Amino acid sequence: MKFISMWLISFCCLLGHGVISSQAPTEYMGGKKKEKSAESTIYFKASSVDPVWSLTISPQLIAFKSQVPDFGVFNSPHVEPVKAMDSNVKKYTLKTDEGTMEIELYKMLCMNEKTGEQFSYSVKVSIQHSNDSLATSFNGCGMYVTDPGLEAKWVLYSMAADTVTASQFNDTLPYLYVYARGNSFEGNSGCNTIRGRIFSERSLLRFTDLNLTKRKCGNIAKEEAFTNTLQFSTHYTLENDKLILSNHAGVTLVFKNPAWKDQQ
Repeated sequence: MKFISMWLISFCCLLGHGVISSQAPTEYMGGKKKEKSAESTIYFKASSVDPVWSLTISPQLIAFKSQVPDFGVFNSPHVEPVKAMDSNVKKYTLKTDEGTMEIELYKMLCMNEKTGEQFSYSVKVSIQHSNDSLATSFNGCGMYVTDPGLEAKWVLYSMAADTVTASQFNDTLPYLYVYARGNSFEGNSGCNTIRGRIFSERSLLRFTDLNLTKRKCGNIAKEEAFTNTLQFSTHYTLENDKLILSNHAGVTLVFKNPAWKDQQ
């Protein structure tokens, strides 16, 4: 059975890596409720412009669209990918009544030849209709999408299960403004201002390329402990007003969003 006829879709290339932002907090950071949408759950996007096609992956749905005749849409419930031996390739295999779709994500630099944009993954999508003997392949570029729920001001609440106080940090609790759309963050580490980049891949979250000012304050050891722990955190969980960071040893840092109550 053939797919439904071609959809006319508007197409926008994915944004490349954002630059570190010095913007003021967004309305969400200021305490206004951020409406949830299907778009907000997408964790991976891929696309190409020749031919035009797009792919989105969320925990609920994997959706493919193209402007190629007979390959307008292929939707399937989410499945977990299988990793290759070298861990640089992930493969999704999807089967429906209409056919089979295989998605391969290669962790390597990929450039859109028309726009010059660079992405972290090369993507191959192969679709075979139930009545076709061969699969049709689509090649493009993709990237993981940072959880928009991270976009907020986060104030340090505890380190290694110990609740912290402002007096331990020169009367200023460390805080971070996370800019999910720009894959960056900035804030205060207790004495110095801090900024850097974030790398996100589903539950994985890393704070990288830290840049601190060089003010000399008392209790500098506590600030250093905070920044070191931040860099060694690898995973995250969002629970109501809390951002919980962890690594293989357990919970490392817990932050609170002071505007969370206003968002309910």
